Amino acid sequence: MDAPDAVTDALNPVLTSAAASLYADRLLWRPDGALAPHCELLNGAVNRAWTFNGQGQSPVSVPALRVALAFDPRLHMVIMHGLYDLVTPCYASRMTLNQLPPAVAGRARLMAVPGGHMFYTRDASRALLHGQGAALAAGAAFSWLGPAWGRAKPGGGCRQMP
Repeated sequence: MDAPDAVTDALNPVLTSAAASLYADRLLWRPDGALAPHCELLNGAVNRAWTFNGQGQSPVSVPALRVALAFDPRLHMVIMHGLYDLVTPCYASRMTLNQLPPAVAGRARLMAVPGGHMFYTRDASRALLHGQGAALAAGAAFSWLGPAWGRAKPGGGCRQMP
């Protein structure tokens, strides 16, 4: 059994209540039948029973990234994090990128921008996200980002990009 998720466990009742209020008060919809007495935003049993690609385990990104980067030399990728994100820490992505072979690692970048888990709610961070997406789509990958972060050093974390 998975360890409890303190963030999800704390937010689920609050977000469920907010969603139920939105449905009832703004959208004028109320659940009926079996849903009426009990409604939850994220059902823990359903979430734990989820199978990723029929494998019955959580997805592992590094092998998929290696294959994708190896087969398409034009592919570039960016992972963006909010500096204050407690849900998906930047350093975990840095460790993931460090597992890529050097031959393809230069086409993968990690950025940390002002904000938390939903950093794109900040105008400046959203502009960075839009700019990076536009640069990737135009084939000008990383031209405005400056030097690559390189591989993590012991004790090193994530730092903000300008």
